[in-house]
Amino acid sequence: MNTKKLNGRACIRILIILSCLTFYVTKSTTLSTILSATVVALMLLEIYKVPKYSVTVLLFFSFEAMGLLPSVKLGSSTLSWADLNIIVAIWLFFVMGKVVVKKDKVGFVIFLFLVSRAVGAFTGYSIYNQGIITGLMVLRPMYIYLAYYPLIMMYSMGRISKEDILSEIFKFIKTISIVYLCQLLLLYVGVDISSFSHTVRWGYRIYASNVPQMVGVFWCLVALMKTNTDEEKKKTIGWLILFIFEVIFINQSRMVILCTALTAGIIILFSPSVKNKFWIIFAAVVVGLFALSTSTVQGIIIDSISESESTEGGNIVYRTYEKNYFENLLKGHELLGVGTPNQNYGQAAIYNGKQQSGFARDNFYMSGYYTSDLGIFAIRYYWGIVGLAIYEIISIAVLLYQIKEVVLCKRYEYELIVPMGINIFGFAASSTLCYYITRPGLYFVFLILQGIYIAERRREKQNENSMCRNMV
Repeated sequence: MNTKKLNGRACIRILIILSCLTFYVTKSTTLSTILSATVVALMLLEIYKVPKYSVTVLLFFSFEAMGLLPSVKLGSSTLSWADLNIIVAIWLFFVMGKVVVKKDKVGFVIFLFLVSRAVGAFTGYSIYNQGIITGLMVLRPMYIYLAYYPLIMMYSMGRISKEDILSEIFKFIKTISIVYLCQLLLLYVGVDISSFSHTVRWGYRIYASNVPQMVGVFWCLVALMKTNTDEEKKKTIGWLILFIFEVIFINQSRMVILCTALTAGIIILFSPSVKNKFWIIFAAVVVGLFALSTSTVQGIIIDSISESESTEGGNIVYRTYEKNYFENLLKGHELLGVGTPNQNYGQAAIYNGKQQSGFARDNFYMSGYYTSDLGIFAIRYYWGIVGLAIYEIISIAVLLYQIKEVVLCKRYEYELIVPMGINIFGFAASSTLCYYITRPGLYFVFLILQGIYIAERRREKQNENSMCRNMV
């Protein structure tokens, strides 16, 4: 059985490499598309044989095939890899076969999100006459959340273990980090094998998501608190250094860097290991002070401040114009929002904003307006005060539960600390980033790990109650 699994995954890896080389060397989109379609088919077949592999496939698609494979053109439309997760979710229901319905708080949260999607589709129809199906198909990558139900059911049936899911997630994080590092290094020798665009900020800046590396930082911090052997600690520290390097130098998002550091500090403070806590904080302070003393880092900070506040192209000015634009469209629809407008659909394109370009006030040129720049305002814009209230109440309630489990119950499992880190990061970065919408792969990791933790705790309490009854 193990040989079959290795062979299946090996074939998929080889085809991914061939498809990548075919496109970036020969520029043949036809052959590359055929090879990519074969990859998708083999992945679905492998999921049927080994259901736990679905976690890797969902993340692979959600993070745009790691930038190795180009998006597929369908006429005038472009099908992103993240769009394929709805197919994987439906396929998982088929693979699951038997349906096991259990009380599930995380499942109920996802149900509320799906209801808000449906309400948004009807809202879009009433405001700018966009088709309901069209409204449901906007933000398609978010349908990865549907995969939670079959995965958690297979976990409940014992077909997938907690260790399986944790292992698949961390292996994917390590793999994507190595791929991103290779793409970055190749750029410096003039070779571009990434579908992500790139510019120059502090060296080459690849517009690839550094979310997996951020999660990797949290993961390694937990591992360092739990690992006993020196060899394992050395490996973990090695991966931690790589993840931190990529968080800083791949996408180079200042908000991600700042909030990752803040969240990592909070995780360390929650650690039950006083000795490790002291040395990690001490090392971080020493490294931070050393970095701040160098002229390179000081130059980066000064350039970042200048870039952000520039009246000609700064992020603060840009986002101010974006916010004003969407706020004006939201007037009169504050309660339920404006729905999810398609950028190519008649009047909906106005509400989407991406096609709006030209000179704004003060001779400032805008090349499209993006709600993705505006953090959780995007939730209020799409689904109104009601949608934002649901999201915030759920996030706060989950965070309080996580803190209670760590502080009062002294729990420090991966499936608790990692989603807690993601949750804290979400709050810290909420002014400019909303990963619930823009990076659903991250939020999916949060949901599945939190769901597993709650299920594990429920099992423990049931076993304790059963033992108590037996003793009586």
